[in-house]
Amino acid sequence: LLERYSGDVKFLVQPCPGLVNAIEKGSFDDEELFGLLERYLANFKKNSVDTIVLGCTHFVYIKHLVKKIMGANIKIVDTSEAVARQLRVKLDVFNLREISSEPDEKMKLILTQHKNIPQVIDQFLFGSNLGFKLERSWH
Repeated sequence: LLERYSGDVKFLVQPCPGLVNAIEKGSFDDEELFGLLERYLANFKKNSVDTIVLGCTHFVYIKHLVKKIMGANIKIVDTSEAVARQLRVKLDVFNLREISSEPDEKMKLILTQHKNIPQVIDQFLFGSNLGFKLERSWH
């Protein structure tokens, strides 16, 4: 995007260390996550940014917080589907995509210990038609 449109559009780039870890905790409306986002979006607000490109597949889960901080008129470009499509292409190129011969085969989730596991599962799989089996990696 930067190379393609840099002549026509002003870009502000914001690294977000710690944001993925905060999202993976599964508490999408807690004060820590909100504070982290406010800090990362402060420069965007100051510069009246009108469009934000979400550069990570995790960020789809916090779009509502970005809108809350930036205002209802902010345009959000969600790149998660494009990233997933590109991953599929790369898996095919390197013959790494497993194609199940069993249509009812369930996805296996292996989770590390985390206090918010039920919320994480609800947030990431809610509304999907994916079957899954939960396996804990701790006892």
